Amino acid sequence: MALKNITNIQGDLKEIFPKFKIPTIQHSDEISKDRLDDKTLIDEYFYTADHGFYDKIQGKKAMLHLGRCHTNPIFKHIEEAYNQLINNHNYLPSEEDIESILDDKSTLTTELSALNLEIINDEYGCFKVNTSNPFKELNSEQIKVLERAFGRGQYFQEHLIHLRQLFIDKIDLIFLTENYVEKHTENNKGISRVCGLRSFLYLPGFFASGHLINSEYCLRGCLKSPKATTQKK
Repeated sequence: MALKNITNIQGDLKEIFPKFKIPTIQHSDEISKDRLDDKTLIDEYFYTADHGFYDKIQGKKAMLHLGRCHTNPIFKHIEEAYNQLINNHNYLPSEEDIESILDDKSTLTTELSALNLEIINDEYGCFKVNTSNPFKELNSEQIKVLERAFGRGQYFQEHLIHLRQLFIDKIDLIFLTENYVEKHTENNKGISRVCGLRSFLYLPGFFASGHLINSEYCLRGCLKSPKATTQKK
């Protein structure tokens, strides 16, 4: 069902998050769908309701868990998560929140090794998607993650057409590297990062590796109060 009175607010995540009704904050695939109809959205950068949780199975394989809004530990503890992300790059969720993420049927889980990430640096890796024929070059795990980020079926195909019309031949999806996850989960049960979408005007794509949540990205959803300020519709 389409949301009424949906809007964007740009700014520091800790400052703009309390203005929104949490269940209405949009996920990456929902914003990608809206971008098909509202061309003003392609210029914007977005924090999304998705979240990336990284851990190791039995202390060995580095894993990615892409969760939805209702299991987002950063949204549940915005003040503490904000401080940890800004100061340490990573948020350490509680055992209760980790259990919620791992047990939820909507969480998408994959081994990081299955994503065949190109290493950007010690912290970040990515896989690239050819907008002309994305499924030819991707494996099944990459496709699952791609569809979580940008939608499935008709909407995904329309999204690809839209990208090609804008002369965008590749998009990238950015995640933490296996080595980084292994190193930073040695003394805890996992780390969380913010997810987001970048503007089509600069390196279009999705990321599940964000920590600079004091940047000028937008949240998109319905406001608690129509009097909230600094809106960008």
